[in-house]
Amino acid sequence: MTTFVAVFLPLAVAYAGAFVWMWDSWMLTDSFYAHGPLVVLVAASMIWAWRARWRQTPLHVDPRGWWLLAPGLAL
Repeated sequence: MTTFVAVFLPLAVAYAGAFVWMWDSWMLTDSFYAHGPLVVLVAASMIWAWRARWRQTPLHVDPRGWWLLAPGLAL
């Protein structure tokens, strides 16, 4: 099973209603959020540009992250 199917597809299905609402709010004529599609394009281009650097980074668990993860899981 690929990572896309295992992680991203269930998240997309779970947030489908939120995505529809977000797209509708972006497309309003006098919306303060009309720049939303531009933000998505810029973020996607940054991720695309940095992907080679991220692949070279060694994977390891940083124990400093547990103080953020534990309260989040408790909530």
